[in-house]
Amino acid sequence: MKRVVIIDDDEIFQFLCSKALENIGCTDEIKQFTNSQKGLDYLTKQLTGESYPTMLMVDINMPLLDGWEIIEGIEKAGSSFIKNCKVFILSSSVDVKDKEKALSYKSVTGFIIKPLSESNLRTIAKEHFGLG
Repeated sequence: MKRVVIIDDDEIFQFLCSKALENIGCTDEIKQFTNSQKGLDYLTKQLTGESYPTMLMVDINMPLLDGWEIIEGIEKAGSSFIKNCKVFILSSSVDVKDKEKALSYKSVTGFIIKPLSESNLRTIAKEHFGLG
């Protein structure tokens, strides 16, 4: 089963991203969190190896916890999560330092600049999940 978790405080972005993921057949299940603390709690306290998502999409700039704190939290949770899940940082920032910081984390697979298009998602699905 292909599971995707989206942690982003923008409900409209979440809706559009979910629809695009469904349209390209990239997921069987989507779990969304606008509250970053609840998203991190879900990932680190409620899931086990078999139920880890195949993809995690995390916005950088959010209230409560920012994307960096979420990434640090999942890295503390252990290597099993990192091994089983592709993590993508989402941001409207075009600052090269944000991309460099994102890719410095061992758990982060990629950095995606918003707005996210269906064509970008198709490329991700093909490159990282073998979906055409």
